[in-house]
Amino acid sequence: MKAHLRFLCLSVALLCVGASSRAQLSGTISVPSTTYPDLASVITALNTSGVGTGGATINLAASNPQTAPSGGYKLGSATLNSSLSASNPLVFNGGGNTITGPTGTGTNDGIWWLLGTDYVTINSFALVDASTTTTTSSTPGNEWGFMLGKR
Repeated sequence: MKAHLRFLCLSVALLCVGASSRAQLSGTISVPSTTYPDLASVITALNTSGVGTGGATINLAASNPQTAPSGGYKLGSATLNSSLSASNPLVFNGGGNTITGPTGTGTNDGIWWLLGTDYVTINSFALVDASTTTTTSSTPGNEWGFMLGKR
């Protein structure tokens, strides 16, 4: 009897842990917040968990400029891409904020990488290259603001 009870308790605990670690994002999500302090953190969560029923709208608060991480924002994963649809779209509202691109490192640098994602809308961001040079230098610039690719 004790073994059955122990097994039941362990099973319930594992189900709870598994369910909470992969919760899809849905509804309106404000950035910054305690859960998502910046745009990079919400993009990581989207790639890990995908979007839920009705999709997700990410609203970046006004006067909250961002700096893209090294390599840029890479939006797209098997989980995210399979969760997006016409009825489950993903919308980013930038609030007129500026995103400064990462320092370029070669010939494939970008600020936003959309990797096989469909049903994504990106509104009201100003993209700025971190490099201030217009010639070849030791600080190369970004080659693109938005890159559409496949995963």
